Amino acid sequence: MTAVDAVIAGILQGITEFFPISSSGHLVLLNHIFGFAEPQMAFDIQLHLGTLLAIAVFFRRDIASLFTSRRGLLLAIAVGTIPALIAGVAFKKYLESFFAGGRATGYGFIITALWLLAGQFYGDRFGVKRPPAGGGVDTRKAIIIGLAQAVALVPGISRSGATISTGLMCGADREASFRFSFLLAIPVILAASAFEAFTSRNGMAFTAVSVSGILAAFAAGLITLKILSGIVKTGRLYYFGAYCLIAGIIALVIL
Repeated sequence: MTAVDAVIAGILQGITEFFPISSSGHLVLLNHIFGFAEPQMAFDIQLHLGTLLAIAVFFRRDIASLFTSRRGLLLAIAVGTIPALIAGVAFKKYLESFFAGGRATGYGFIITALWLLAGQFYGDRFGVKRPPAGGGVDTRKAIIIGLAQAVALVPGISRSGATISTGLMCGADREASFRFSFLLAIPVILAASAFEAFTSRNGMAFTAVSVSGILAAFAAGLITLKILSGIVKTGRLYYFGAYCLIAGIIALVIL
């Protein structure tokens, strides 16, 4: 892999990881259409470190407040993380079978589209009218959003789309739903990366090529988070809903 390849992979990672369009679903599509090989596990982990750093920088004030004035939100994040961790371990082999391709990915895109449109509808009706309390997400809402995150382990279903939309449907406002979605991603990304690193037979050496990919993922992730923040706050999730619907139809036709 060249530095150019690594930068392209990093940019794609930063965009698809955060926009509610399912990075895993796009990986299945790209593998089928262009014959793209899945990145080596070590490099994939490194790219996730880039997007994780983007989350940490973008939400640095929120993260700092978790250990001082907003411990209730920290508890909500801990509770919301449990469903995905259990599902990831219990259904690992079953979930991996989806990455071989198949119509399930197409259905996943369509489910994401419907999820986003439902979140848009309920957000317009209720989300803006309900003032945030305790960060906008309490323990009950965190469990429901956490279950949505667990469902999003299936390729084609966007994690950010599922969690943001579910937050809106639970009555959290747009900003709180957006913030909680990505704070909730931190422990999941850390756990998944640690597990992959532990089970990988190859070492995870940092080279100039891999670092260029990490930096690209970080930069693309920061820009994507900024753009997505504006889209969510102005209630335009339906853009991504339309995109995922088209992607789902394409996937059902070609896979």
